[in-house]
Amino acid sequence: MTQTRIVLRGGVLERCQHLMEVTQIASLSELVNVMFSRYGKHLELTWEVQPHEVTLISPESAETARVNSPDGG
Repeated sequence: MTQTRIVLRGGVLERCQHLMEVTQIASLSELVNVMFSRYGKHLELTWEVQPHEVTLISPESAETARVNSPDGG
């Protein structure tokens, strides 16, 4: 088995210790394994690496669109 050393900030270590108590996980290594196996794919899919385009509509444009809608809005 490969060994790797990681450094955790104080607040993160406290959170890890709390999660270990709640989940009854015995070691930090096992906690990291559980986190990656359960949540790694979600992190990968939701991580925003590239900015995405956002279209903003001003309140005036929205009002004009509503007034001019075919249903007589």
